[in-house]
Amino acid sequence: EATHNASKYYYYSLLVSLLSSILVGYLLLIIWGKKLNDQKKQLAENWGSIFLKGTVVIIATIPIIALLMFSQIGINLALIILALYFIALYLSKIVIALLIGAYVVSHSNKYIQLIIGMIIVTLLNSIPVIGGLSYLVITILGFGIIIEINKIKIRN
Repeated sequence: EATHNASKYYYYSLLVSLLSSILVGYLLLIIWGKKLNDQKKQLAENWGSIFLKGTVVIIATIPIIALLMFSQIGINLALIILALYFIALYLSKIVIALLIGAYVVSHSNKYIQLIIGMIIVTLLNSIPVIGGLSYLVITILGFGIIIEINKIKIRN
């Protein structure tokens, strides 16, 4: 009985997570939809450098935040960077889901692509053993894409 209840709550939390990610994904489509669509080809060609950028920034951000926290002046900046860091970590799986959905159902509208992509990412991350590795890769790639999109946005 306890195992049955635990699995029921697991699937419930998985569904809530999926639906909330789709809702946030709709907001991302409004904010970054055109930019993501314009950069798809470049992102596909440069996935190695994007993965490297995502890895470096994910690893380097925490020590930078820690250093800023030690200085009286940098505390506010550290808290802002920490908040943006956690937001980007959350958004990274949604950005990847948008791209996966666009690849799988390319002739559909972008909202259907988002839903299909989020289902695929959620199922992929739910697989025992492989799910942790896929979550790590998806997070790093998504983080790199967020950096790349904002870098391009700042230059233009």
